[in-house]
Amino acid sequence: MPVLDGSTWSYTFFPKTHAVHRLPNELKSRIVHFCDMPTLVGLLHDADWKDFIDIELTLSLLKVLAKITDRPTSFRQMMRLTQSIITGSTALHYILRQPSQWQPSDTILVVPVHHFQTAMTFITELSGAHVIFDSADEAAGPYLPLTKGYTRLVQVQTLHGTIAAMQSNSRSPFSPLPSYWGTHVMNALTSDTFVCPYPKLTYHHQALVRYRHNHPNIRPLEHKYQAPGFAVFTSTRGLADLSVSCHHFSACSRRDRYFGDDETLTVPIRDATYNPAEWAEPDAEFTTAWRLGGRACGNRWCFLHCSSASSTVRLLRPDGYLVGGSNTTAVIG
Repeated sequence: MPVLDGSTWSYTFFPKTHAVHRLPNELKSRIVHFCDMPTLVGLLHDADWKDFIDIELTLSLLKVLAKITDRPTSFRQMMRLTQSIITGSTALHYILRQPSQWQPSDTILVVPVHHFQTAMTFITELSGAHVIFDSADEAAGPYLPLTKGYTRLVQVQTLHGTIAAMQSNSRSPFSPLPSYWGTHVMNALTSDTFVCPYPKLTYHHQALVRYRHNHPNIRPLEHKYQAPGFAVFTSTRGLADLSVSCHHFSACSRRDRYFGDDETLTVPIRDATYNPAEWAEPDAEFTTAWRLGGRACGNRWCFLHCSSASSTVRLLRPDGYLVGGSNTTAVIG
């Protein structure tokens, strides 16, 4: 199990002499089904467990996709082809592995601007699919007052569930995520990776939110996540370690972050038939950088005479690409 150590989680690995390594394979395959994600991440470093965890993470992803389509494998291939990601409550539900506590209401699929039409062609051909909302035709709708970084939103009802397809305003599917209303819904499922930018907060069931006004869309969202035990904070006060530089804290209002940095938890969802080189796209290696902004935590090391910071979002090309890549970083910060 993970042990909280300063600003990061460290893992206690079982020595080779431990009885856990002598368990029969059938039992291992059953045990991983009941492990939480931090435990699975720790065991990924153990060759005796790796194959079972790979299978468990893949089956879990296909179960997520089976809730919106009767063709989950094809849907995963479409995500890989279009470099799309699943975000919001569905991604959070996947990484928390709490099937009995709560269920996401819909699935948000974010698609790079140049792949949106390809993704929509696939989605609208799903069984029973019909468009119930298109921001190109209507002035307002779900998510619109709350999220930036995208140019179009289309909601499609299928026989299995609702898909909210969001067209990113750039070639990166991550562009809308920094403007989401809370850190706990900034997670993402790619076709072959899951990404959690604030794992320490998320796995402690804590959320830092930037919208705390009377917008009618916000209060139901707060209640939705408070029900499974999330504590909602509007400032990093009470979250940051005030004894060290606030820039050591992943949710510092002044810290520049990007998807794939050292604080991000990225874990592969391996597919034996997938070769990243075959799916490489020359202009696809863009992620998104951001600064949360907002009220400072009150840390004495923070900049003097400053009480707030401006939020920013920008594109960059990092070392090691997340979507469809082979990044196996498993650091929790």
